[in-house]
Amino acid sequence: MSNYIDIFPTRVHKFKISNNKEFQERYLDRIISSYENKEFDVPNGWVTKQISTSYSSKNSIIEGTPQEYTDAIDSLMGFPWSGKVFCWHNVVKDGEYQETHHHSPALLSGIHFLKFDKEEHEPPVFYDPAKLAKAVHSQSFNYDETFTPDVEEGDLIIFPSYLEHHVPRGTYKDYRVTISFNFVLDLCLK
Repeated sequence: MSNYIDIFPTRVHKFKISNNKEFQERYLDRIISSYENKEFDVPNGWVTKQISTSYSSKNSIIEGTPQEYTDAIDSLMGFPWSGKVFCWHNVVKDGEYQETHHHSPALLSGIHFLKFDKEEHEPPVFYDPAKLAKAVHSQSFNYDETFTPDVEEGDLIIFPSYLEHHVPRGTYKDYRVTISFNFVLDLCLK
């Protein structure tokens, strides 16, 4: 039996948004109303036509950057930084999904599970960024090509923006609502 060392791990960080109820009071009714009224179109170039998202809209429901998101980024960066955080919301319900995608060229991306029933809704599925290189050895090595985080309502996950992921198609009776963001680093301050 051989020993092995995992190198170059890819980390997904998980935080708990302690005031998730306040987020829901602030945003949820408006987000669900926008879904019901079909206020947001699917952005050009997206494969799915079955998702409600404010990704490419100039009329975002999320005002500015919630402090909880910048606090989480601060804890990960470990040094003063200058940058921008771009937020948008996503809603999926019965039969809707988001195709495999990434958020490059941002540095970090986040998903806040604003309304999420662990018994009904599916979390995102992430793909190993080295899956193509590892595929050569797939006959001799056992590894997981995907990772599905264990999340619940009020969780925030932050991950490297280059990580490919998708939202599985689900048969949901209730809304699955997330707030996503991209963090673009301008510079490190000293």
